[in-house]
Amino acid sequence: MFALILCLSLNAQAGVAKIDFVASTNVPGVTVEGAASNVAVDYDPQKAIGTVVELDVFQLLTGMEKRDQHLRDKVFAAKKEGDAKIRFEVLEMPATNGELKGKLLIKGVEHTIAVPVKRDGSTVTGSTKISLDKFALPRPSFMGVKVDDAVEVSFRITE
Repeated sequence: MFALILCLSLNAQAGVAKIDFVASTNVPGVTVEGAASNVAVDYDPQKAIGTVVELDVFQLLTGMEKRDQHLRDKVFAAKKEGDAKIRFEVLEMPATNGELKGKLLIKGVEHTIAVPVKRDGSTVTGSTKISLDKFALPRPSFMGVKVDDAVEVSFRITE
């Protein structure tokens, strides 16, 4: 959903990313889960710094069309593809396992974030929590069920 995702990219060769998110709610045992698959990535293992990746919020899918529409309309204020994107720019990328640093931009709000990552050959994986409030995103709710502020975002990037 908020893939915020970390559309982490790395520069020059074509790659693909998968982003998953899980948002807990105020109702015990109820979560909202979603993903963005086949996100295009430009990847250059020699020069990751400065790489920019953008994810259109229409790529975020929860498995329920009405919930997806609510996400686009209410959270991201996007009526059509191209209206809202999530942008990530790599500032520091470890050569092996370590901490990826970058600038995450969502709806005009930008923050520097650090994400622990693991590298296994041509694959980079990581996971972090993103605060909806920090990015001025409204917390979705429906019939008394409200999404918590912190959304767990996981990603996998493969060359």
